[in-house]
Amino acid sequence: GIAGIGLCFIEENDRRMRQRLAAEFAAIDDAERARKPWTRAEHEAWGQAPALWAGKVLRAERGLLEGPLMLRGARAGDLVEVSADGVGPDGAYVYVRNVASGAAGMYPKGWIDKTIDTTRKQPPGQ
Repeated sequence: GIAGIGLCFIEENDRRMRQRLAAEFAAIDDAERARKPWTRAEHEAWGQAPALWAGKVLRAERGLLEGPLMLRGARAGDLVEVSADGVGPDGAYVYVRNVASGAAGMYPKGWIDKTIDTTRKQPPGQ
């Protein structure tokens, strides 16, 4: 009767919802696979580029940023030079060089306090 019709309606709605979600997840997976990975040449270019600005590391979490492209061994308070801004997933990273150690890699943009803008020229005598 009516309960059977209601149950069929609910099952059909669930089936359509699962199909829609599966299609959305497949589209997300396809977009991730199509995204161009960062090449070694890009990393080398970032490492050789002049500093855009300098800053201090605000946050350092051991074991969290251990990927091969990440700046490793940073400590809070370390001075870093940023040579590329808005890189990595969603543009949320900067490419930095640790001034003291010379180590370089990507680091979360929000974990660096921008202290010195090197793109602006200082007037003479300052």
